[in-house]
Amino acid sequence: MMAKFKSGAAGMSGVREFILFVWNEQKVVGAIVSAAVAVVALFAFNFFSELMFFSDPGNLNRPVEPWMSMRLVAQSWGVPKENMIEALGYPDDTPIDELPRKVSEYLGERGLTIAEFQALIEQTQAKLRGGMWQ
Repeated sequence: MMAKFKSGAAGMSGVREFILFVWNEQKVVGAIVSAAVAVVALFAFNFFSELMFFSDPGNLNRPVEPWMSMRLVAQSWGVPKENMIEALGYPDDTPIDELPRKVSEYLGERGLTIAEFQALIEQTQAKLRGGMWQ
């Protein structure tokens, strides 16, 4: 038997009553909605933290360091993923799991220095800005 939701006085007591109603009568629906809200909150936090990070001009065209991820380098320098993969010398159809995650992994794999890798990224960005890649 389902109890009907009774709305009380306006304000927080009505919200409290509604939450208690959902908890007592609709636990599965409440759990699903709570999980969905948590996932949305996680993605929203990630979106806004990246938005704030890359809104700071100090984080654009940032000098490459070994601890950086390839994704961070690509975003900082404005290089799309496809162009980054090509610039690193991998075929377009290379699975993402086979690509190095960190700059240090790539440097060790190819035997490059940070300065050489920085020059490679700068050349890639210059090609993109000059319209050599579309």
